[in-house]
Amino acid sequence: RQSDGLSFNGEGLFVVQNIRFRIGESPLFIGPQYQYLNVDNKFDLGLDIPGIELPEFNVQTSGLGLIAEFDTRDSNFTPNRGTFAQLDFYAFDKGIGSDFDYQVYTGKYRTFLDLAKTLTLGLRLDGQIANGDIPFFAVPFIDLRGIPVLRYQGETVITAETEARWEFHPRFSAVGFVGAGRAAADSGKISDAPSRVSKGLGFRYLMARKLSLRAGIDIAWGPEERVWYLSIGQSWQ
Repeated sequence: RQSDGLSFNGEGLFVVQNIRFRIGESPLFIGPQYQYLNVDNKFDLGLDIPGIELPEFNVQTSGLGLIAEFDTRDSNFTPNRGTFAQLDFYAFDKGIGSDFDYQVYTGKYRTFLDLAKTLTLGLRLDGQIANGDIPFFAVPFIDLRGIPVLRYQGETVITAETEARWEFHPRFSAVGFVGAGRAAADSGKISDAPSRVSKGLGFRYLMARKLSLRAGIDIAWGPEERVWYLSIGQSWQ
């Protein structure tokens, strides 16, 4: 339940670096990647006791990995057609400066279909598996509009979402979306995990026609609350 959680704040340095090499003239890219995080975490226990300071500690993670991408989208910003798929792996290890030893495997798939001149349908499927000694903030979580970050976590997470965009004017369009995600302690229990559903509506303004760059506002309803979002480009990362 939401009331069982603890509030915390993290401040620090986060660095991500990757190099991707294109395979010939194909839409396939492969390369190494590195991630570093140094963060000070401070918890709020909900108690105000004079002379007692809130728990605070520093955490450092450092990981090396590989990334592979397949990309045939017609735009990196707001695609109308094409497919994007990504597989990546990270190994965090004390031998390269991490306080924890763990591994993270991630898969992403997006495809965009121009069903009509003014109607585009997007489909998204994400999966993530982590194992080892995972710090609490690095445990995979359901990533959907309408659901707060880190709200539903598990060592295995799967998410699906669809979004339709209707261009009712050369510069303006409306979007509607619905998605669901599951988080479980391990992959064997993902089928029994409850589905967390979110849905919403929004509008977009075409800022740069040559780049197909659209920006706008979304309102999403999750299992617990309603959230507003400012969107620049495609909402799916």
